[in-house]
Amino acid sequence: MSTDSLNNSNEVVATDDDASDLDDLESSVDERTLVVLQFLANFPAETIAWFVEKLTDPIAKGGAELDVRFIKDNKKQRQIYAVGASVKRLLEGAERMGLKKRFQDDTMRDFILCNIHLYQGSNDLDKFLSTREKQQIIMHEIESVRFKMPEGSSEISVKGFLPGLPKLFKDQVIFSACRAKNLLTYFPLHDKRDLRKLIRNWVRSFWSFQPLDDIHDYFGDSITIYFAFLGFYTTFLLPPAILGVFFYLLSFFISYNIIGFFCIFNIIWSSIFLVLWKRESSKLAYKWGSINHSRFDEPRPELWSEEICTNPVTGKFEPFCDYKSKYVKFYTISLPIIIVCLIVSLFVGITYFWVEDSIRNWAFSDLNKVDLHSGDYQSMTLPWDAYVISVMVTIVYGMAIYGLDIGYRYLAVRLNNYENHRLQSSYENFLIAKLVVFNFVNYFCNLFYIAFVLRDYNLLQKNLATLLITWQIIQQAQETVVPYFTYKYKKYRVLGKFSSGSHINLCKKDNDETINKSGGAANDDDDDLKIAENKYQIEKDATKIDYPFGYVFLFSACYPTSALWAFLNNLTEIRTDAFKLVLIHKRPFSRQADGIGSWLLAFELMGIVAVITNCTLVAINDDVLHYFYSVGYSDVGIFVLFVMIEHLLLFVKATISLLVPALPEDIKTNLARIDYEAQLAWTDKTKKLLGDLDPTMKKNQ
Repeated sequence: MSTDSLNNSNEVVATDDDASDLDDLESSVDERTLVVLQFLANFPAETIAWFVEKLTDPIAKGGAELDVRFIKDNKKQRQIYAVGASVKRLLEGAERMGLKKRFQDDTMRDFILCNIHLYQGSNDLDKFLSTREKQQIIMHEIESVRFKMPEGSSEISVKGFLPGLPKLFKDQVIFSACRAKNLLTYFPLHDKRDLRKLIRNWVRSFWSFQPLDDIHDYFGDSITIYFAFLGFYTTFLLPPAILGVFFYLLSFFISYNIIGFFCIFNIIWSSIFLVLWKRESSKLAYKWGSINHSRFDEPRPELWSEEICTNPVTGKFEPFCDYKSKYVKFYTISLPIIIVCLIVSLFVGITYFWVEDSIRNWAFSDLNKVDLHSGDYQSMTLPWDAYVISVMVTIVYGMAIYGLDIGYRYLAVRLNNYENHRLQSSYENFLIAKLVVFNFVNYFCNLFYIAFVLRDYNLLQKNLATLLITWQIIQQAQETVVPYFTYKYKKYRVLGKFSSGSHINLCKKDNDETINKSGGAANDDDDDLKIAENKYQIEKDATKIDYPFGYVFLFSACYPTSALWAFLNNLTEIRTDAFKLVLIHKRPFSRQADGIGSWLLAFELMGIVAVITNCTLVAINDDVLHYFYSVGYSDVGIFVLFVMIEHLLLFVKATISLLVPALPEDIKTNLARIDYEAQLAWTDKTKKLLGDLDPTMKKNQ
């Protein structure tokens, strides 16, 4: 490793006094500061020393065997440590965590250190593991350090073992438990070289396709899958957007009932989209080695309990999770609170309709009082002043439901934490269910009321357009304007305009020799500690895709141009999310994922509801009813006809899902071949083990 390479990215720059130390470091340690560990302010020094000892102790003694260096912050006196590891230690960690690397036959396989020569890129060990993989390994090793009871203790849990420590159980993951209590945090640092490449090829390249491989190399599976889905969804919105504008313009010259054909297209198109996305996500997951990723699910670090139990699979101690208690909390606390939130949302909607009714009565005050619920006003056009007021009220209502969304999201997270889920998958599923149910009522309940109770297409079109555009403007302002000025402000501070003379020193753990890093724009560690102070939450961004999908496909019969607005919104959403992720937030640790998880189920359920809503909207349309009355259909006949059409469309959706497999045939074949080779290897290993035992058994006999 050359000295020049140390001047880039997050590497340490050494003074002449530290030349000998740096030579030793180069021979055994990856100089890159991979992960930063930060403790709570005024955390006891004795306890910090214990944490550092756990990180540096050999694995045989229950440690992580990592390289830890103190980062001296003269400005804020923060307790920050830089964590790295030797190349050999990283390779051992890659095997321990089951990291997948590309094999010679171009398949992704579990890394085995003794067979490293069979993997692509193994001729250069310094570059064999990417920075993201090294950071993922460091995180795995940190979270593999478990609590061992003090000598002489007969208990299986201990509280206050050291100052500032929470109650710890035997074999509990120490750092995750303390992180859940907000006693410490650890996060990976950005790599400025790769970051500049992403800024150039991703954030600033508005009209080009996303560099998914580069994104994956830097951020990992879960984030790349999200952006891949967003790009795939945006591409599939283009045909409905074009056809929607075409049918909308055509409706001015031809009877409006032709929009039924557009509804059928949208329903089938949404089914094709979801099926093809399953195949696309399978291809990406196979390419990146995350398909069918399976490991034993450890309990969530946030899981808390006054009791502990022995895991029947691993035999390890872990906090006891009372499933009855979880469901009792959900049905007695969470569910009533959710119902109250739904009632509040409905009350806001009722208030909006009351104001809308008052505006119409005021507008038609010269006539007999027109009741909003009578339907007599549907053929009337509001005066321009009343129409402007009505639009403004709808905008305020849109802002109100957006505010309810933000508040409820915070409440849903608190309720989910209170329910104390054992597994991360269960936690995410319950959270997504809460968000989907509330937001469906919050965003779409008033539209269903207008469509199926009032049956006012003009009011429905106005509300759809106003709410969709208002929501997009608010969330884009929140996504672009606020992060942009936040970034500029923090960058201004890093450059020394507000805090001149600040600097950070990286110190060796056991002496006073320092590896100095002066402040300024080139100070990469300082950049990360000062700019990237916010944690990126992919779940928050994922919720923003759900609403436009509903606006586009639930009410195609009434507002065909909604696909155009959703398409334009997604174009900017991709770049604004990329901007936040690259320039605003902390770099997240890589997480394995082979799809968008429970959100796919939410989209599929919404697709089924879209069949029902669109068939009903077309069936109750006045032009459609007049046509069927004119050809001799009765109300019962029209009802039966559209129920049959609705069932036929549901059958078509199910048929598409069955005919198009989610897993391509070539991927199935490759996975089967890998499983077969693994079975052969296990058989050979078992035979060899039995062969070694056979002479011993005969001797004992």
